[in-house]
Amino acid sequence: MTADSNFAGFLTIVSTVFFGFSAIAKKKACTRISAQPKSADGNNYPCWKEPMFWKGLGLLVISEILRGVAYARASALLVTGLWVMSVPITYVLSAIFLKESFSNLREMGCLLCIMGGIVVVGHTPDTLGCVNTLTQLHERLTDPVTVVYCVVVLWFALVLIYLSSTMGVSGVPSNSRTLSSIAAAIGSLYVIAIKGYSVATMDHFVNGQAIFTKPITYFLVIAHFTFCAVQFMYLNKALDAHNVASTSSIYYVLSTTFTLAGTAIVYEEWGTMDLTSVTATLGGYCITLGGVLILHADSKHRQPQTLCSGFSDGMIQTPCHVKSQSNLEKV
Repeated sequence: MTADSNFAGFLTIVSTVFFGFSAIAKKKACTRISAQPKSADGNNYPCWKEPMFWKGLGLLVISEILRGVAYARASALLVTGLWVMSVPITYVLSAIFLKESFSNLREMGCLLCIMGGIVVVGHTPDTLGCVNTLTQLHERLTDPVTVVYCVVVLWFALVLIYLSSTMGVSGVPSNSRTLSSIAAAIGSLYVIAIKGYSVATMDHFVNGQAIFTKPITYFLVIAHFTFCAVQFMYLNKALDAHNVASTSSIYYVLSTTFTLAGTAIVYEEWGTMDLTSVTATLGGYCITLGGVLILHADSKHRQPQTLCSGFSDGMIQTPCHVKSQSNLEKV
């Protein structure tokens, strides 16, 4: 593996640790807020007054920044393969800090996630794909297949955002699959944008390409920050509103699917791999997804459902409600 790949791998592992601690911190904030008495006007204790909530939010921001830099420095296959560590890390931290049970089934799921990640990382290419210059990037981004993919993903995300907002208005909470799907779909476009900006930057320093006179450079920068903000908002809502371990499992599966599809279409990363590497990579992902599904199934049957929304329509204003029996007894 190259120095860039090693550095990106290190950033990804650190990012998964920050992600796990972020989920734990914000869930602890939800528990504390649920135990606070209501104010005189009948409203619940606001989330933004709880320091632990902001600690969790800050950790999530750091996690996303590190992962974004990793995507810019290495193949999406490598980063996505290592990102699976966020799932077992979150489960272990939940068992330590939230006192959630850690069954034999969960141990098996975590082991499968780690094994699958090792197989994927061992067969990922060292290159960023077949797109290495700004000219090639422009050709790929204007290709009809890429345009169709982006339009379909945006349409899919907008429909889910509308359904999510409709459920919120009617008083029915959005489920974790809806919120995680929005974050994963927009997140794949975010990865495409940041990898594109990385290609443009490398072309500028290596080949002397004048990127700042090209409209595509500013398009990628705007797309990067826009998609990053939207992904972050809905991922945060999903983590706050539902079971931590279960949500992280759902998000990983959806994010992996969208990201690999997007980078394969735009950057043709699979084109640099031989048949053996492709087969081994797909097998590794199947092992990983099997472990994630085991963890999700076990979590769904064991853990109580929680509702904690730190964001409502993008603003920090709604209270947190934890429906577990232990917290109700504390209140």
